[in-house]
Amino acid sequence: MGTNLKRIIVALITIAVLALISGPAGATEAQVIATDSTGSVVLQVKVSYRDLNLSHQEGVAALYKRIKHASKQVCGHRPDIMDLHRSAQYNACRNDAVERAVADVGHPGLAALHQRTTNGTSSPVLAVTSVDKKKK
Repeated sequence: MGTNLKRIIVALITIAVLALISGPAGATEAQVIATDSTGSVVLQVKVSYRDLNLSHQEGVAALYKRIKHASKQVCGHRPDIMDLHRSAQYNACRNDAVERAVADVGHPGLAALHQRTTNGTSSPVLAVTSVDKKKK
């Protein structure tokens, strides 16, 4: 086998490995998008993960943290907890933005982390308990 052919084969293998490590189509940005009630894009933020190695858990966790932070940026400030309607809208906006960004990246490890974090739901899990008070 000629030296040039060996170099070409090594170069092609290197490119293939880098493509697998970096994600679909060599993507290095995720879109975190907030939409209004009609589905129109209100605000979007690009989250770069060019510096992360998604073949390691640490890289996947760092990207997920960036996506969650960006969802706060696109959905605005958290409303007062007593304003239930606006709080529900805010939480729905963040959940939708994170869900879309995770899907946009298309990395199985990121999808699995999101699944574990949300317990398989797209909205936070709320546990309600009752407390019996003793009668005097």
